[in-house]
Amino acid sequence: MEPAGHHDGVEVADRSARPIVERAFSLGFQPATTAFGPARSYCRLPRHARSIAGIAGWKPALHIMTTALPFPAARTPRTLWVELTSKCPFDCVFCSRQLRRGAGQHLPFAVYSSLLDSLVDPRKFILNYSGESTVYPDLIAAIEQARSTGAFVELVSVMATAPESLLGPSSRSGLNRLTVSVHATDNEKFAEVYRHSSFDTLRSRLERFMELCRAEPRPPVVDLAFVAMETNLAQLPSVTSFAKRLGLRDIMIFPVMRRDEIPAQFPSELTVLGAHRPDFKQRVRATVNAAAEVHPQIRFTICNESFNPGASPLGEVPVPYPQDLPPGAYIHSCEQNPWETAHVLSNGDVVACEVLDKIPLGNAGAIDRGDLARRPVPGFSPAVPARRSGGMPHVSLEEGLSPWPAEERDPGVARAERTIALWMARAFR
Repeated sequence: MEPAGHHDGVEVADRSARPIVERAFSLGFQPATTAFGPARSYCRLPRHARSIAGIAGWKPALHIMTTALPFPAARTPRTLWVELTSKCPFDCVFCSRQLRRGAGQHLPFAVYSSLLDSLVDPRKFILNYSGESTVYPDLIAAIEQARSTGAFVELVSVMATAPESLLGPSSRSGLNRLTVSVHATDNEKFAEVYRHSSFDTLRSRLERFMELCRAEPRPPVVDLAFVAMETNLAQLPSVTSFAKRLGLRDIMIFPVMRRDEIPAQFPSELTVLGAHRPDFKQRVRATVNAAAEVHPQIRFTICNESFNPGASPLGEVPVPYPQDLPPGAYIHSCEQNPWETAHVLSNGDVVACEVLDKIPLGNAGAIDRGDLARRPVPGFSPAVPARRSGGMPHVSLEEGLSPWPAEERDPGVARAERTIALWMARAFR
């Protein structure tokens, strides 16, 4: 690296970045410190944090390029996970839905419609969370209304619960993407994982759905999701063969996680602290690589960056980074950041993400009453002023405002959670 230099009083860590800085200044950009401080996970759960990190291009702290021109944050979320229902006939061994939601409930369609009407320029809807969306009585209407906003609409389903009468309307509903959860093809193993229905039922429903899609001019893209556990890794080759027979191209691999105190402990996959064991990571990679060699036309994506060998290169452009941050690196954002994304649960609660889904920031049912901003939020004071810089809300860091105990709070947690609450307080006005 060449010696550091200066440009207009700003210290540049690498002379190779100087042309970029000069070009930025010529366009009217100015440096401003980010809302996130030192290299620590603001969601307090490092193994669950999907942080976006970058090396500070300017010293002594990470800076972002901002412009003097107005660049406000999105008025309402652009990406929404909407839990149409928390009901599900399955009882998957890795799922905490039954523990957290019990029998579950449907999101009232009137609340859903009001939510969509309140949004400005939404870009993506994912119409599920912990429940099985095919049991939602107004699923087709929900898809069609989401598509009418111009947004991209996704759905995740096991499909084994979908009645045949739903398959045709789903294929022509405007749905853009359907991800089908297939964790086993052997009926005995299927029963062990899902504890409801059978692979034969899933296969017949999906084969019929694909047949119907071939007759449509704009059918949804279909791909598969596979939750990788020690007990079902051997099923991946047959799941891949199934995908090939259907003409599918993508399989997403989700290494099992355990956020809640469900009965399954997963000792072969996870440490007592919940981190993935290195030997499990190696077995997952080996199984995926072997399947990819046999089926080169199938694209596999392990949806956990820590499973990919080697550290991601860090530079001035933020990238996903699951490892411990090296000196000079700072958290820039998260893939579910509070300025563009939100989750709406089936009871109407608005939460920031699945890691913080026990902390409601408001309720979508309050939209018509206009009191979303006045719903109490534990540990949050609406008197804390928000400061803007380049459209990214900043909040002052004051004692006593974090929902976490003082001894557990780090500055990133307190800063991020008040930012989320402030942002969501005005999200649905």
